Amino acid sequence: MTLDVETASGRTTEKAELCLVCTGREPVVPEGVQGSGVEVGEGGGIHVDGHMRTSVPGVYAAGDVTGSHMYAYVASREAEVAVMGIVGEETAAMRYDLIPRVVFTDPEVASVGKGVAGDREPGRQGVFPVSALGRARTMDESEGFARVACAPGGEISSVSIAAPHATELIAWATLALNQGLTLEDFLEPICPHPTLSEILREAALDAAGLCIHKP
Repeated sequence: MTLDVETASGRTTEKAELCLVCTGREPVVPEGVQGSGVEVGEGGGIHVDGHMRTSVPGVYAAGDVTGSHMYAYVASREAEVAVMGIVGEETAAMRYDLIPRVVFTDPEVASVGKGVAGDREPGRQGVFPVSALGRARTMDESEGFARVACAPGGEISSVSIAAPHATELIAWATLALNQGLTLEDFLEPICPHPTLSEILREAALDAAGLCIHKP
């Protein structure tokens, strides 16, 4: 097929075999919500605070109706936070800045944190390839990598993984960011060998300038 593509530099014609279209999603808010006094944001979702409280006292909202981070696992956590508030046992507020992002491709892709765009200073990020990981080689896997970046103070700020079972491994990284761990904290526990999880330890070691297994 032939596609007419418009970019920042102008229009161009490209040939392609497949076209992937991502249209996004919009929240479906029940009728009558706006008339009830519940505030609806510019994106069409119900506005809530970190404890899932709406602008009307005693009214909570969770899930896709908020229009924010429309993932099933986020909706589940939002519901937990909302229910705890409803029964009077308020728990920790939602941390939308630490929501893991996962893509079930081959290799799988996952990330958490603010990204590496602001973490380019020398020695503040480390990368380790799947091809150098013992467990991956026993699985005949060699594509991908893990990247660990940290802030100037040493706290881990983002983790990106493109590797087998990356969607499982990202939970460990999410816990590290949630607890504000530094590289030193992250490297203290012993990691079993040979495992896929070693890729995160090796990337962290690389960020600390201590990796001896990176080719």
